[in-house]
Amino acid sequence: MGTFWAIDNPTPLGKPVYLRWLMTEYCNYRCTYCFFENHSRDHRYPVPVTRRDILRNPLKLLKLIKDKRRNSCHAFTNFSPSRWADAFERFFPQQVVLSITDGEPFLDRTNFRALLLRLTAMKHVVHIRTDTNGTWNPLFFEGVDWRKISLNLSYHPSMIPLEMFTKAVKEKLDRGVQIGMVNYVLAPLQLSFFEKIKDAMVPLGVFVNANVYVGPMTQTEKGYALYKKYTPLIDVTLRTNEIHSTGELCMYPALAYDLNPMGYANVGCFPRINGDFIASRLPERFSDRVPCPATACNCGCLDKYAFLKQVGRGVKMDLLEEYVEACRLHRGEYVVSRTGEGSHAA
Repeated sequence: MGTFWAIDNPTPLGKPVYLRWLMTEYCNYRCTYCFFENHSRDHRYPVPVTRRDILRNPLKLLKLIKDKRRNSCHAFTNFSPSRWADAFERFFPQQVVLSITDGEPFLDRTNFRALLLRLTAMKHVVHIRTDTNGTWNPLFFEGVDWRKISLNLSYHPSMIPLEMFTKAVKEKLDRGVQIGMVNYVLAPLQLSFFEKIKDAMVPLGVFVNANVYVGPMTQTEKGYALYKKYTPLIDVTLRTNEIHSTGELCMYPALAYDLNPMGYANVGCFPRINGDFIASRLPERFSDRVPCPATACNCGCLDKYAFLKQVGRGVKMDLLEEYVEACRLHRGEYVVSRTGEGSHAA
């Protein structure tokens, strides 16, 4: 129970909920290919309400006042871990899968630990995936049940030496932390280092992802060769915009809400269909697959395009595990069945 989305055979509990939470922009790294310009915990989002808007609709003044109190880029500046956890609790008994992305959530170790303690204790929260750079000590998260949590652990060679990163990975594994994969961005200046990080993780049994670079620099022939060697072709073509997702049928908007640090959520990929997560006033999701409204799905990573009908994933609730299986199959490392059973290739 809780392993598969059961899209075509809904459970009596109702359709599962997938929450993709951009929890914070607060980060201790300054990677050149990062999309965010602001990394401070104190950064505030501008409130898009003009004087003309207020004169035409005085109720927008109330929204302005309210949003001024909750417009931080860091979720725990806007609300306490308890308030966030209460909002997650109210989904019961619907099954919930959570993906926490952007910034470095483990920097705020007191608040994030408090939230994880509550979330992992909720029976209806079946899986949590967290993106992280791994520069935190697992001792500060004592008591967290890691069985429900899988890390997408990124390695950035310009920020930390390989030996130090490898040591941090081993420390986490020794304390029962589950690492779904190590993510390595194949930016043009980092191509030659991929084999080193891949080889360093082999003794630890950790998969290293050859992540397709998306950024301002020009793609290189060597980069494309590495993408296609280590990553399934559908992922390469979608992330490099060789093919577009526009109009393709997708299940993501029928399952997901995109949640921001201020507690506002929208139906996946439809920002205008939105509501208040903290107040449990969420809009209805679509009942079935809908045409993709985006011009490209490359920045949504595997969370979103996994549910495109043409991709054929979005079966397992652990999307990271499903993606790793697809990559291993592409590399010929082992063969995986749809039940999740695998065997190493000869």
